[in-house]
Amino acid sequence: MINFDRVKFWSDPTQANDELRQFNKGRMVKFCQPDFYLRHDWGQRIIDSVLKYIEKDWTILEIGCNTGKTLAHLRKQGYEYLTGIDINRKALEIGMDKFKELEDITLLCDPIENIIKMLPDYDFIYAGGVYMHLPYDLDWIFPEIASRANKFIMTAENEKDTDFYRFARNYKDIFDKLGWKQIEEENGINYPPLPESTIKRVFVRKDINEKDVTR
Repeated sequence: MINFDRVKFWSDPTQANDELRQFNKGRMVKFCQPDFYLRHDWGQRIIDSVLKYIEKDWTILEIGCNTGKTLAHLRKQGYEYLTGIDINRKALEIGMDKFKELEDITLLCDPIENIIKMLPDYDFIYAGGVYMHLPYDLDWIFPEIASRANKFIMTAENEKDTDFYRFARNYKDIFDKLGWKQIEEENGINYPPLPESTIKRVFVRKDINEKDVTR
């Protein structure tokens, strides 16, 4: 078993131990660096659905925003009330240097389990490639997210592979039980190089008429 401290690793992958640097020929550490995410436009999968469903004056929270690249794109599109959370302070600092749009966006640095209960409500909460790294003993986080989202939730996560740093879940099942209805599902292969195991899902609260909040 590889010695893996989840919070320590995601707070700064550059400080990974030798086991992690050798794992999978070093791909894990490489792919978790902020500059790797800057070179890939995986946020487009998020932006496509935001433009489809989300009004520009709604409050939006991104859990696991990394450098804030997607938030910066949303600001360029005219979205006003944006908040991002990430565990990696260096990633946030890189983003602040790279994207001037982040100057007016609220950015918080903390593990989600430490901060979720202190957060206010948001019209829309989304995450991409974040929940898959939460171990199963943190499943209590999902009811907290469901209770803080007023209108929409989006997930874009691995749902098939489980090992020491990934935990597969079916997010349709999770949020359906928490009072949410799935209205969109899309496979990650539509956004290469994402794998087939990545599924994007968009949910609306069951007590909201879908026609009232979709364009």
